[in-house]
Amino acid sequence: MSENQAQQKDQTLGLKELTALATGTVISAGLLTVIGPAISLTGRSVWLAFAAAVLFGLLLNLPFIFLSSVIRLRGGNYSLVRLLLGDIPGGILVVNLIFLQLPFATSGIAMGMYVNSLWPFLSPKLIGIVTPTIFLLINLFGIKSMSKVQNVMTVLLIGGLLLFIGTGAGHLNAGTFNFSSADYFPKGWSGFNSAMILLVFSTTMHQTVMNYGANAKDARRDMPRAIIITTGIILVIYTGMALVAGNVLPVAQVAGKPLTLVANRIMPQSLFFIFILFGAVGAIATTMNSLYASAAKPMQLGCQDGWFPKSLGKLNQFDVPYRIYFILYGFAVIPILFDMPLNTLINDTLLIQYLIKIIMLVAILRMPTKYPELWKTSRYHVPNPVFYTLTGISFLAQMFLIVTAAGNLTTVIVTVSVALLALGCAYAFYRYKSGKVNLREVNSQDIV
Repeated sequence: MSENQAQQKDQTLGLKELTALATGTVISAGLLTVIGPAISLTGRSVWLAFAAAVLFGLLLNLPFIFLSSVIRLRGGNYSLVRLLLGDIPGGILVVNLIFLQLPFATSGIAMGMYVNSLWPFLSPKLIGIVTPTIFLLINLFGIKSMSKVQNVMTVLLIGGLLLFIGTGAGHLNAGTFNFSSADYFPKGWSGFNSAMILLVFSTTMHQTVMNYGANAKDARRDMPRAIIITTGIILVIYTGMALVAGNVLPVAQVAGKPLTLVANRIMPQSLFFIFILFGAVGAIATTMNSLYASAAKPMQLGCQDGWFPKSLGKLNQFDVPYRIYFILYGFAVIPILFDMPLNTLINDTLLIQYLIKIIMLVAILRMPTKYPELWKTSRYHVPNPVFYTLTGISFLAQMFLIVTAAGNLTTVIVTVSVALLALGCAYAFYRYKSGKVNLREVNSQDIV
């Protein structure tokens, strides 16, 4: 079987599957905890802050919508940087992507906490280990198997969140839409903006659906549509949930508190159980199910190109890089087994996350000159000056978020992050100079 034939065999994901993957990835269990702190910043207007955050997230994702309508990214972020910036920047990025998988265990820990709240006799630590094991097994049977499970779980997830919105709609207080109330914008525009910035980190992760470019039936058509549709879905769900969370109980009771406080007050026990199971647990499950394949795609192509030992990218009978999956599984369970400090792992990779985002946006700026003919045929084509203006605004918005978030980094976090970056860059240069990197030639399946 030729390389092109093998690639076409893997292309099983349509718009429905890609949208389910995007939606399940962006809606995480953190949604249930982040709304309370946002209420403490902007009171009942938290729903407006979340709507603004979703639109801000769309602005941040706009360059990726443009890009995904032009080229198929077989290796996700790695392909993006390699095709548009060059081989060495691509190698540096794919090596440093490994460090971003270190906090993988946070999903298992969160799952253990929520499952334990439903069934107290179950050990949170045991659930934290069993959960990634289950999704590892599902993913080992291939993308098609994983996406079928994702489709079902995403429907249940959306249903669980809509249950909260629908139930809460009947309990909204009389001042819900009284914008002149003291509970609206209690800290002025400063508080509103702070809430929006806090919430916007929950509104952008669906652009990682581009990592499934190799498996999309029609990547140039369906990838951007999946990102846009998912943005519409979270606009409705996030705004609705925030509306209920901030406008049922007095602001003083819910400010800084998790969403479960409101849910427990407005729902009978049976519906509360369903909400936690499908909403909170479902959010973690859909995110974890999609993480294996999404995280592995760039590394798999990195193995083919020689940035990592080629043996790590070996495929099983279902065409998945099972050895990489087991490495990701190790990231998920080892920190839980040894009670490692997960917050430290997350913080120590923040600068790497920021650097990767900057590199990707710089790469996208080269797209119109690198693939001018394909850009002209894009369904989302705009004149180049408009493209550069919109992408530039997105870049500045991303830099604003990075600077805002980086202001809380300690000297230790910065030192560790820089050390990890230096280690990743040194390895990439070593691998390239050793002659072990044998970059695969770009073919028609990458750019159409």
